[in-house]
Amino acid sequence: MSSRRFGPVTVARVRDSADLKRLLTDPELRSEVFIVKPTWYSLHPGNFTDAKTLRVLPEALDGRVVVTESYTLDRQDGAWGSSSMVRRLTGGGS
Repeated sequence: MSSRRFGPVTVARVRDSADLKRLLTDPELRSEVFIVKPTWYSLHPGNFTDAKTLRVLPEALDGRVVVTESYTLDRQDGAWGSSSMVRRLTGGGS
């Protein structure tokens, strides 16, 4: 794992849960339960958390992990259903 510190900020390339666990040394991250809300706004790159990436966090945390979802208007109002979104992203119209 490679990392670099900029004052209190650490920037690192994490390849697996062991790498992430080495970074999570803050005493504030000690808890019996962690609530994780993954990003899932659209299918565009950077707007969702894939399963491989999401798996890394619970494996790195010492405690029970609860994964939750919340309401996103653009995704859940019917206009952005998964088939509609795929058509929009692939240029197939609305």
